[in-house]
Amino acid sequence: MMKLFNLTLFVWFVIINQANSSSDDDQLKRRSNADLAFGRNPAEDWHFSKSRCGRSEPAPSAKFYLYSNASDPTESKVIQYGDIPSINGLSYNKDGPWKVLVDGFLQHKDSFFPRYVKDAYMKRMTTHTSPKHQYNVLVVEWGNKNCSSIVTRVSELLSYNVYADCTTNVALQVARMLVFLQENHVINSTADVHIIGFSLGAHVAGQAGRNVTDLTGEKIGRITGLDPAGPKSPWWDVFTKHHLDLGPIDADFVDIIHTSDLLGSERRMGHVDFYVNGGINQPNCVPEPADHVINDFLQICSHNFAVDVFSASILDNSMKGCACGTRSYWNYLKYLVGWCTCHDQAVIGEFINPKFSAGEYFLNTPYEEINWRKYMKSLNESEMKKSDSRVLAILEVLCLV
Repeated sequence: MMKLFNLTLFVWFVIINQANSSSDDDQLKRRSNADLAFGRNPAEDWHFSKSRCGRSEPAPSAKFYLYSNASDPTESKVIQYGDIPSINGLSYNKDGPWKVLVDGFLQHKDSFFPRYVKDAYMKRMTTHTSPKHQYNVLVVEWGNKNCSSIVTRVSELLSYNVYADCTTNVALQVARMLVFLQENHVINSTADVHIIGFSLGAHVAGQAGRNVTDLTGEKIGRITGLDPAGPKSPWWDVFTKHHLDLGPIDADFVDIIHTSDLLGSERRMGHVDFYVNGGINQPNCVPEPADHVINDFLQICSHNFAVDVFSASILDNSMKGCACGTRSYWNYLKYLVGWCTCHDQAVIGEFINPKFSAGEYFLNTPYEEINWRKYMKSLNESEMKKSDSRVLAILEVLCLV
């Protein structure tokens, strides 16, 4: 019954907003994908017309913030597309890998994602001094952080379909920025780039990867999808532009972490897909003792749990998934009762080995064990409680932080 309620809720949610973008869909269909993605005028491509994603105001213009100083994790440098003088004076880790973090629906650079992941990379830089661990973290901010009132936030929530359509616009901006940095020798190679996208940001990452290939003939080294958004995807059968979803063709290696089936998607999307605690509903999202009676039916906490998992993996590479056949309830049950040999295991998250990992993996871990903030020794108990993603996820949606 709960599954049926969840599905009914989102179907209603989508139908209301579908009318807002129907006329724009007709216009998009009259243009080829190539024409839509790459016009002849770069300035026109960068600042999209209002009709491109069906919004009454201009399409979102992505902002780029570079973090590369581990001694001050809050210090960022704004990078602007086409601004060569600012690039020439840019301070960054020249031999370090590039981590590109693409936020999700209604998020911004200071949201729990990308902040948790960025902080974990900064923390690792202080404990590992080799060049391969001296990261350049490029945060892409494209979500709307206008939290003037709860009424405004409700209006934005009802515009979800519009934001989903805008992923095409944002993805091209991300691709052009990466190519711009490569052409000016800031990024050595697209193989050094690892894009990490959460929710809708995961689909932005996939489209950006394809755009980079079209622009340069080279693939992005890796894309990680953190619980890629399920609404407006083929799984819900309401997203007609199926080619916009994240997939294994978008980079040399694509890995996915699934943690919910309402806001996320159970569908396999990568070379490797991890299903954490079954990938449907996460434990300990509802405070005790209520968790024995109800589950995380809105799945906001479960959806965000993918961020906790990946953040933890940056500081702890001991978490491994077990291959137990293709994902099904029966195979997951076999895994739970110990009927899987688990000879084929894969490290989840940052330190997965692309050469020896492929397929679908199960991983069970309670929230308390995965809480990456226990590794952040500088945080005291009160700060840890304030930064609990189970709380922050709800507060951000309600526009209270």
